[in-house]
Amino acid sequence: RDDIVLLNTLKSIQSKLKFNFSCLRPTTPSYENLLKDCCETDKNNFLNALDSFIKSGEQAINHKNQKDACEKWEKHFGDRFPTSMAEDELDEAKTFGSAAIINTDGRSA
Repeated sequence: RDDIVLLNTLKSIQSKLKFNFSCLRPTTPSYENLLKDCCETDKNNFLNALDSFIKSGEQAINHKNQKDACEKWEKHFGDRFPTSMAEDELDEAKTFGSAAIINTDGRSA
């Protein structure tokens, strides 16, 4: 699930940037901090946008309707994000009518 991996990546980025707002370049010039010239306003705007992206991602992953979930991602990716193929129906795999019944031999009923 690429959506879950993306959300986890966004959360990891957020965690690291809240601890130390820096981005070290691994290429020449080695370990140059690409964010060193960011003013406080730019830093706050970026962190707020990242927080909004994460919240939308969490809503999308927890949504039971594919089309509605895609619209949450589209808010951040723009109108070129492919939502046209998403199904506009509930994902039954995410809804459970009743608890699973397990027999004494460990097999489902």
